[in-house]
Amino acid sequence: MEQRQLINFLKVCEERSIAKAAPRCFISHQGLSKSIKLLEDELKTALFIRTKKGLMLTEVGRTLQSLIIPYIDQHDKIVSAINQFKRKDKSNISIGLTNEMYNFVFPPDFFLAFIKQNPDINLNIMSFSDAVCQKSILEYSLNIGFAYAPINKNSFESFLCKKRKIVLLAGQKHRLANRTSIKLSELKDEQVILFNNDRFLTDICYRNKIDINIHLSASEFTLASELCKSNQYVCFAAQDRERELVSIEIEDMEIYLEIYFIINKNTFLGEGAKKFIDYTKKTLM
Repeated sequence: MEQRQLINFLKVCEERSIAKAAPRCFISHQGLSKSIKLLEDELKTALFIRTKKGLMLTEVGRTLQSLIIPYIDQHDKIVSAINQFKRKDKSNISIGLTNEMYNFVFPPDFFLAFIKQNPDINLNIMSFSDAVCQKSILEYSLNIGFAYAPINKNSFESFLCKKRKIVLLAGQKHRLANRTSIKLSELKDEQVILFNNDRFLTDICYRNKIDINIHLSASEFTLASELCKSNQYVCFAAQDRERELVSIEIEDMEIYLEIYFIINKNTFLGEGAKKFIDYTKKTLM
């Protein structure tokens, strides 16, 4: 069985049609049919049953499909490792950050200090939404990333690098500004700002009959801060996120914003990436 045969087989499994799978395999309909036939001949068994709804996998076909997927993943890992070794001039590290994370997570000159210590290492830093950042690491487009909880522990090796309690932020002249703590029930008549990525907090507001007046993405914290400074709005956010606003504890809610340093468990890490991981652990954890 050749690598290309196995990939062709998986494409046919996905499409349930040789005609539809052929363009994805960059091969003719006839060529793909022959590839599948050779695979069946080698295994001495049928892999598909032809039905009115398309090709259906036989029991042997389903077993082969389940075995091929981790094999292909391992192949991609090997290719990635070899490609990194081939870069003799400079070690490259691709790092993903979630939008609006930099000023909140990292101390001043965090990346600058690493670059000065390791001038032979090239950092490629990109900013994404949280979901895209994690997906890119799983697809080997990034070596390392920083992402908000929750983190899939089965897919990522993760290290907690920032944890802050969620509080209520208000302008310095807001009617609640002189309070050190409040209860959720006191927010029913307030104009509340919430970030869309926090579904758990959205559910809490719904259960406590708190109307959310403004929904913003995590990247729009600056706008949320400006609105709060008008003294007409309050916002759920991490403690110490904005020093010009007043932080008010919420007595009947204890939620934390957690940010993790994440690595794909199956990825190859070159010496440069290992140095950056050690540096990050010493600096942030």
